Amino acid sequence: VEPTLYPAANNPEPTKALSPPGADFFSKAYPPGEIEYVIPLTVRHAGGDRAALFFEISEPSQGLLVFSSASAEENTQDQVPMDPSQTRHMIDLEGLAPGAEYKAMLLLGTDQGNLRQPLFNGEIWGPVNFRMPGEIPLRVGVLGDASFGDEATTQLVQLMTGMDLDFVVVTGDVVYETDSSDLFSSYLNKFFKPFAPLLHQGPVYTVMGNHDYDASVQYEGAPFYDYAFPPFEDPTFDYPPGRRGNQFYAHAVGDIQFLMLDSQAIFGAGGRAEQDAWMKERLADPRFRITIPVFHVSPYSSSIVHPDDGTPVRQSWNYLFESANVPLVLSGHFHHYERLSANEITYIVTGGGSSTL
Repeated sequence: VEPTLYPAANNPEPTKALSPPGADFFSKAYPPGEIEYVIPLTVRHAGGDRAALFFEISEPSQGLLVFSSASAEENTQDQVPMDPSQTRHMIDLEGLAPGAEYKAMLLLGTDQGNLRQPLFNGEIWGPVNFRMPGEIPLRVGVLGDASFGDEATTQLVQLMTGMDLDFVVVTGDVVYETDSSDLFSSYLNKFFKPFAPLLHQGPVYTVMGNHDYDASVQYEGAPFYDYAFPPFEDPTFDYPPGRRGNQFYAHAVGDIQFLMLDSQAIFGAGGRAEQDAWMKERLADPRFRITIPVFHVSPYSSSIVHPDDGTPVRQSWNYLFESANVPLVLSGHFHHYERLSANEITYIVTGGGSSTL
């Protein structure tokens, strides 16, 4: 295993380093330190033989990301030293085994006898676990429009944590009705806190919804979504130079690729030409037997609320899906569940992620 470090958005290039394995970090208890998480440790991506983990802390610090195989038979353990000049860290772990389970934890400090854990929202965040995708079939959890941080979302997340999922997909409108004076707290209370059980089990892949572009969630000239979910490195896919952050991306499991698209580009959010050209390349890629597009505004809906919103999406993209190996399309926007078939493609609307139905 040869982990490497690479920067998140707006971070300088950190040095690549790997320290030799140390003691069994996971058998000890670590007290909280003064430095806290701004964005907690999460698994941004797990695929092939690599995983990308991301976090942000309140001030620069020395420390270690420790990770271990959860398999008693393998029992491997390594540590990656952090760049002490940075607060935002994307850490790439390579050489991981397909189907294997891993756990990772952030420890701050220089003395291994006096390491501390950062708190998040006043509580220990602790280790995160993830399973590298192995053989088909997959178990994927999907929900959308879980934007309000209400009790219904918490209950859905708790239900999903017991379903042995490989990963979770969120079909947009990640955070809504935000306090523009404190976007970090809005994301804490409406995403990271209610989704914490799933974020401790593996990747949660998101796409942008219309409310993720609201003026109240703009941060440093872009949606706060870009700041909270920076792009991860994946050598399987290339992206056009004009892509903004992680506006659209893909991830793959074997010969199945998931296209995570921004349907708001159709409605004037920018990046439409770049995304459409990239999507056509993805749909024609012979490496993949199946493509599953995921985006926010569903092409079809029988909702009585803004029922015509899907028409521009249907007219722009459906003919592309119908001429490719697309058996399934996942979307949200309409606050209900709906499943329908059109031209041999199953369309699922899963926008019932909150109590606002």
